[in-house]
Amino acid sequence: MSFPKLTAVKPFGRLLLCAILLAALGARAATAGERSDPDRLNHPLLVGTATDSYPRSYLTPNGRCEGFSVDLLDAVARAMDLKIQRVKAPSSELEKRFREGEFDLLQAFTPGPGRETFADFSQPTIWLHGCIFVRADSDLNSVRDLGRAAMLVVGRNSAADQLLQDRQITPKSITYCSSVEEALQMINNGDFDAVFASRLSGLSVTKRDRLRNVRALPEALVGYDIRPCFAVHKGDQVLLARLDEGLAVLHRTGEYGTIYDQWFGSLEGTRITQQTLIVYVAPALTIALAIALLGLLRQRSLSQRIARQAARLAENEALLAEAQRIAHVGHWRYNVATRDLSCSAEMLRVLERDPKRNNPTYQQLLRTVSRSDRAIVHRAVRDALRGGIGSELTFSIRPRFDLKRVVHVNIQGVRGASGSIQAIVGTIQDITEQKLVENDLRAREHLVRAIYDNIPTALGVIELVDDTLRFISANPGTARILALEPQAEIAGHLLTDLGLPKEVIDFWMQWFKRCIAGGEILTAEPSVYKGTRHLSFTLVPLGQGPNGGPQVCYLAEDVTERKQMDAEMAQGRRLRAVGELVGGIAHEFNNLLTPILLKAELLATEWKNEPRLFEELRSISRAAQRGADLTKRLLAFGRRSEPKQENIKLHALVRANTDLVRPTIDRRIQLISNVPETLPSLYLNASDVHQIVLNLLLNARDTLVEKLNLPNVPENWRATITIDAAEFGPRAIENTHWEKTESPDGWISLAIRDNGMGMPQDVQERIFEPFYTTKGVGKGTGLGLATVWHLVTRMGGKVNVHSQPGEGTVFQVWLPILHGPIPEAGGPAQKALTDHTARICLVEDDDMVAQTLIATLRRTQHRVVHFRHGTEAWKHLSMHPADYDLLLLDLDLPGMSGLEIARRARAGRFKGKILVASGRLTERESQELDKLGVEFQIEKPFSAEKLNLAVQTCLNAHRPAGVL
Repeated sequence: MSFPKLTAVKPFGRLLLCAILLAALGARAATAGERSDPDRLNHPLLVGTATDSYPRSYLTPNGRCEGFSVDLLDAVARAMDLKIQRVKAPSSELEKRFREGEFDLLQAFTPGPGRETFADFSQPTIWLHGCIFVRADSDLNSVRDLGRAAMLVVGRNSAADQLLQDRQITPKSITYCSSVEEALQMINNGDFDAVFASRLSGLSVTKRDRLRNVRALPEALVGYDIRPCFAVHKGDQVLLARLDEGLAVLHRTGEYGTIYDQWFGSLEGTRITQQTLIVYVAPALTIALAIALLGLLRQRSLSQRIARQAARLAENEALLAEAQRIAHVGHWRYNVATRDLSCSAEMLRVLERDPKRNNPTYQQLLRTVSRSDRAIVHRAVRDALRGGIGSELTFSIRPRFDLKRVVHVNIQGVRGASGSIQAIVGTIQDITEQKLVENDLRAREHLVRAIYDNIPTALGVIELVDDTLRFISANPGTARILALEPQAEIAGHLLTDLGLPKEVIDFWMQWFKRCIAGGEILTAEPSVYKGTRHLSFTLVPLGQGPNGGPQVCYLAEDVTERKQMDAEMAQGRRLRAVGELVGGIAHEFNNLLTPILLKAELLATEWKNEPRLFEELRSISRAAQRGADLTKRLLAFGRRSEPKQENIKLHALVRANTDLVRPTIDRRIQLISNVPETLPSLYLNASDVHQIVLNLLLNARDTLVEKLNLPNVPENWRATITIDAAEFGPRAIENTHWEKTESPDGWISLAIRDNGMGMPQDVQERIFEPFYTTKGVGKGTGLGLATVWHLVTRMGGKVNVHSQPGEGTVFQVWLPILHGPIPEAGGPAQKALTDHTARICLVEDDDMVAQTLIATLRRTQHRVVHFRHGTEAWKHLSMHPADYDLLLLDLDLPGMSGLEIARRARAGRFKGKILVASGRLTERESQELDKLGVEFQIEKPFSAEKLNLAVQTCLNAHRPAGVL
């Protein structure tokens, strides 16, 4: 039972008062016998009385307690024949002393969080509306302005705390005090800005103490009322019933209104008396009766309207359900009193529950929440139940053990007329698919960001601003393209503020304006930095930017290395073509030189008694042999083979390279070789050593040619390349990472010196880098010295460079001394061979070579059958395999190749020996012939003596004999 009013109103009618009285009497009858001591109320009751709560309860100067609550309790005690004895104390002490059992009741105690655990409360003795009192000289005009106020709060866990929490207001500071009087005095003095209090209490104190610097905010605080009650100990229903009954009596007799008017009447405006109320109510009741009669007449049409509205409502509910199904949004409501949870159909679908079954309980729902989110969800529900605090949560649920969903839940508290939380409501939305899409988009965004930040290509957006360019965005690749520091900040800066050369700024402006003028995507590969770098540009016009300037998206890549590699590949293709051409020419020269050598030797044998003619024939043989050596060197440099180690003499190899280079260099360059013949043999790949020496010679030649072309060359200066070599012990060099099992017995230092241009230190540090060259475009590959370093390192050696600008350069190559296998004593040239005559099948397509070979072989009593075509030769040999002791064939044949004939001969019925004579025998072909068991291989051109030695070696051999 309550009296919901701002001020006490005279009784509204005897019927209402009778209802209050009957309720109080019923409560008294219902609780009769609950307390064990029925005579307890015959003794004085100790009452806790506040001394600082003017005008409800305060201490006068003469020590008496007066106030509205004091007079009201005295009147109730008289009406119910109760004896009371007051114990005076400040408000801050009363609660604690009451809980300790010192008092039987408190004459003014407001219900609050936790107080229901130790006290029972009567109906409110008065209903006071809350109000905010502020300093009159402040600029605080509404509740929302409290965020910048120094706030006073009377007592903890009060309606003021609830107001700040619900409105989500955080004052500049909060200070707790014990009474409204104390708070208003401090506000009047200017120490604080605002306090929450009941309107009547604040106005009473302000009037009594004549506080000039205090004013009340006009804003009504609905739901934040102060309702003081009589409080008894928990379970003392007998005393509580007597107090409620006494309040009902006072209202019925009108004494409550008298007490109220005494203390608060002067603070209110004109009051409506009972007689005035009757005067105005009677006509109103007459009008209401007439309206009721009209309502009866319209009841039928109203019923029809209600039916139509009900149908429309059902249709709207169906539309709402369909909308919830489409949006995957359901709603729910939890009743605090009944603890019932009601769910919409869509929420049940999200929870995978059958709508025909009962709604789930809160505990059942909480068990579907993932363990990591369960505490957070429970805390949000608890905050909504206790303080009406709303919240939004996103978490995972498992409606089934095999199903996981992500939901977004909204929770709100619903307050009743009394201000307490009656229910919590909210929505639930299935956002599983949305989360999957968000995660996918996030992953794509991270991927795009990673690509944007890490690709070497420059990417960004620029716009035209005041005749210059500004970078709207720029990835780190842009800094590399602009030759800036990798961590340089570019976005937001002007092109002219980055410290770039004028050539680069003009370059960007030129291509930007060309793209804007064309209005379409522009692609180009221009050069920059005076032609030393090449860029691949793609410019995409984006239209006008927010500031009105045209914008362009750029994609730029440094393709300098690619251009160099393309040039190198083109040059490599040209070199391979030249190599193929040289090889073909060398092969033809070998075919020409073979009959010359053989004929000259045969003629010299026949005319050996004619000294003059014999010497001329010897000159012809030496010239032919010199040509044969030249073609061998050309074939050796053009040959591509697997690394094959062999015993080589360094002085012979250097001489072969100088002889090869000498005709191709400027005749003003002097080439001097000081390599001793006494140096030990090297067991290395001859082709690798050839490339090392040749590349270093060509490098020295180029720097000397460059110096010879200078305008001011000294007259007494002579361009010179000097080659020196010396032997050193195994500890001659350090810091060599030797990975082979056999340590070198020593080192040979090969030094190639020139007195050319020389190199500064920064160039020396980079000369072994692939594609690095100081020569002009098209004049150098940048691979020569890199190849030297690679080959020397692969064989376990070391290369050093010493250079002085303008004086010359020395390349010092350290080659390891390794001992290869010792040749068998009495090799093919030393063994005593038994002369045999043989039946020889000769396969040779060159008629001049064939006729010379036939004549030479027949001089030594061999029988020879000649075939020019490979296929014809194989057909004859396959039909007559036993007719021949030796198969002598070239490899490069029309029709079937010599290698294929040898392969078929070894697989067929031919049991004779095989001798291969070729003018261009590659390493792969030689290895294949070894695998087939070919007895001997001889390279053109050759002498009659070598031919006879090869034939006799084959005829005497039981296994492959070797190569001449």
